[in-house]
Amino acid sequence: EGRSVVGTPSYRRPVNMVFQHYALFPHLNVFDNVAYGLRQRTPRPDRATVTRKVGEALGITRQSAWEYYAARTRAPQCRLCDDHGMRFHDLIEFHGRDQPDAIALRDGERSMSYGQLIAESRAVADALASAGLGPGDRYGVLAGNCLEYFSCYLGAAMADVVTVPLNPRLAPAEWEYIINDAGCRLIVARNELIEPFLTVRERLPGVDTCVAIGDMPAGWTSWSGWLADAPERPGNVASIESSDATVQMYTSGTTGRPKGA
Repeated sequence: EGRSVVGTPSYRRPVNMVFQHYALFPHLNVFDNVAYGLRQRTPRPDRATVTRKVGEALGITRQSAWEYYAARTRAPQCRLCDDHGMRFHDLIEFHGRDQPDAIALRDGERSMSYGQLIAESRAVADALASAGLGPGDRYGVLAGNCLEYFSCYLGAAMADVVTVPLNPRLAPAEWEYIINDAGCRLIVARNELIEPFLTVRERLPGVDTCVAIGDMPAGWTSWSGWLADAPERPGNVASIESSDATVQMYTSGTTGRPKGA
């Protein structure tokens, strides 16, 4: 509920940073009052001040806050984050345990529960690891908006693999440049985008595996088979540092070649 707590865009980030640490508590009225009082100051306080003031208002340390929440939910294993801070997939992991049957995503007539989303994301992580991808490796996703895209993002985050999203509106030659520049070793593509992708496939020497969501061309691996054949990794989630990249996106390249960020 960041919009109700924070009044101006320039101040949104530091308050949301604190809200992440103390998320999901019944102290929101206290938090709101502290945040409101802090944002009226001139000059506005830095993040350290916001963190200290909100902590004082709640009267709890971060550790005791998590202990309180675990006791409240009767699920100590549901801590959202440890000393590493909240990772990209942690919130979805929490909902996968807390409400596995609740609908997480809808795409037309298709839907996916939180439990299904986590299960498929873990399978993606296992499949990426089985393909030899590890921390810092890149793989491309050419799929447009679909349920599988979320599994690709979350699964890569669990495996500490970097997702390189490929804009379906780009020309195949632009996909070729991005894939080669990023060093993608594996491509996941949706069936309606495979035909144009095949026009540049031979010019992608670093790509070892191509996975098809939908109809599968010769020499490709099916999405369902790719997930089903991968052995489960011990622990299932890689050791991830806060400085690790999650996504490498490319600029439009209006003043030259697209640049990865």
